[in-house]
Amino acid sequence: MPLSLGSRYGIALSLGAAALSLSPNALADTTAQRRVVVWHADDCGPCKVWLHGDRRPEFEALAGPALVQWVSVHKPLLASPQTDYRWPDDAATLREQMSALPVPILTPTFDFVCNGQLERRLQGLAAWDSYWRSQTRALAKDCQAP
Repeated sequence: MPLSLGSRYGIALSLGAAALSLSPNALADTTAQRRVVVWHADDCGPCKVWLHGDRRPEFEALAGPALVQWVSVHKPLLASPQTDYRWPDDAATLREQMSALPVPILTPTFDFVCNGQLERRLQGLAAWDSYWRSQTRALAKDCQAP
């Protein structure tokens, strides 16, 4: 009998919790190397759909077992050239590694990063929806610690 969507989410969340229960050193050795940087703006409708709809929780449930973290990089007003994207305080190294890359012009944008190197950039929800489910695990598997 097929599992319901709720059951699949529950199983995925359990697997993610199990992965996160690894020793801190094991987690630091692998998780810090695999990231999805999500570029978004507070006034971006499609960004809100990803952040507050079912896409982000679904990603977190499936990415957790693959030890892929997501990093939120946002700006308050998309149309305002005076505001810069804000990075989390704990992502200074990643920010420096990615500083040579052009800032995305479309939001949301999703950067798959392995060991500080951009592997793939997806711009917009359509690109995200058509790519991430089939490729997140493959990208995580291909990303080896230095």
